[in-house]
Amino acid sequence: MELKELPWQEAVRTALILGTNVSMVLFIQITALERKRRPLLLISVLYGRCLLINILGGILFQTYISQVPFWNICYECLITLQAGILWIAVFYTFTGDALKILITSVAAEIYTMVLNGIVLVMVNYTEGREDLLTHAGPFQSMDLLIPLLMYGVFLPFYYLFRDKLRENREKKWKHRRFWAVFAGLYIFMGILSWWSGYANRMRKMSWLIWLMFFLLAAGAGAAGIRSWIIYTERLEKEHRLLKKQQKFLSLHRRVIDEQIQSMEENQKLIRQQMKEIENLKGQTFSKERAENYLRRLKQEYHRIKAGVYCSEWEIDAVLCYYAQRMEENKIRFHFFFGNYRKNSVKYEVLNQILIILLEEAIERNLSEKEGKRQISLTGGTVRNQVLLVLKTVRRGKFRIRKLRMYIEKDGGMVRVEKRETEICIKMLIPCTEEKREDP
Repeated sequence: MELKELPWQEAVRTALILGTNVSMVLFIQITALERKRRPLLLISVLYGRCLLINILGGILFQTYISQVPFWNICYECLITLQAGILWIAVFYTFTGDALKILITSVAAEIYTMVLNGIVLVMVNYTEGREDLLTHAGPFQSMDLLIPLLMYGVFLPFYYLFRDKLRENREKKWKHRRFWAVFAGLYIFMGILSWWSGYANRMRKMSWLIWLMFFLLAAGAGAAGIRSWIIYTERLEKEHRLLKKQQKFLSLHRRVIDEQIQSMEENQKLIRQQMKEIENLKGQTFSKERAENYLRRLKQEYHRIKAGVYCSEWEIDAVLCYYAQRMEENKIRFHFFFGNYRKNSVKYEVLNQILIILLEEAIERNLSEKEGKRQISLTGGTVRNQVLLVLKTVRRGKFRIRKLRMYIEKDGGMVRVEKRETEICIKMLIPCTEEKREDP
C-alpha cells in the first residue's frame, strides 16, 4: 500500500473534529476538578489515543489491519486497554473523590458529543453530505467551521459557568450508588463502541446505540437544567436574605439613633434632679420624687436594646428586630448571647437559623393567650461548636423540618424536648473552620 493511496482527506477531517472535542473536554476537566499534577500525561494519552486508534488504525491503515488477523487482534486489544490507560492518566492528574472525577469526565464528554453532533449536522447539511451525523468523509474547506462554531458556543457558556464548575471541586456528591452504576455502564458501552468487531455486528441495530446516546444526552441536559434552576433559586434566596439583612441593619441603626436621642433627653432630666438633690442639703427628699427618679432610670435601662444582646452587631441587629416584634405582640422574651464568641459561625448562617427559629416561635405564641406568651433564647460557644437553646410555649406543632435540614447539612444537630406546657429546642452548630479557636 502506497502512501498516496491512503485516505488522507478523511483523516484530516476526523483529526480536526477529534482535536476540538478533546480540547473542550480538557477545558472542563481542568476547571471542575482539583489537580495534583500537571496535565501533560493526560493530554498525551488523549491525543495519542486519537492518533493511534482513530486516525492510524481507524482510517489510514484500517483496510490493512482488517485483512491481517494478527494486527486485527492487536488493534482490538489496544481498543480495550486504552480505556484503562486513559483512566489511569485521569486519576494520576486529578485528586479527590474518584466518583466525582468519573462523573465529571463523563459529563464533559457527553456535553462535547452533543455540541459536536449539532455542529456536524449544520456543516454536513451545508456541504451536501448524505449522513448528517458522520465525521467521516473527505475534508472540505467548510469543515474549518466545525471548531469555530463549537468554540463560538462553548466559550461564552464556559466563562459564564466557570465559577460554578470550580465549585464542583469542593462539592459532596449524593446518590452515589446511582452515579456509580451510570458511570460503569457508560464506560462499558464506550469500550464496546470502540471494538471494531462489535461495531460491525451492531450496524443493523444502530437505532439502539442512538437511542442510548440520546437518553444519555437528555439526562445530561436535564441535569444541566436542574442545576441552573437550583443555581437561580439559590441566587434569589441569597438576594432575599440580603434584603432582609439590610432591613435588620437599618432598624438597628434607627434604634441606636433613637436610644442616643432618648438618652440625651433623659440625661438632662437626671442632671436637673441631681442638682435639686444637691440643693436640698439635708432637707427631706420626698418618697414620690425618689420613686419618679428611680422609675426614670429603670425606663432608661429598658430602652437600651441595640448592642446588648450580642457582641457581634450583625447578629444583634436580628435579635433587636425580633425583640421589637415580640414587644409589639406582647410576648415576654429573654435573649442571652453573653457566652457567644465573635465569629464562631458566619453571621449569614447564624442569622438564617435565628430567622427560621424565631419566626416559627412567634407564630406559635400568637395562638396563645397574651399572658402566657414567652420566648427564651440563649446562645454560646462551647469549644468548637455553637449551642443554641430555645424555650417557648408548646402550642400546636413546632415545624423544624426546614431548620433541621439547614443545620444538619453542615454537620450540625437538632434535638427537641417536649414538656407539658413548654417545648425546648437545642441546636449544635459546628464553628467555622477558619475562625475556630481553642479556648
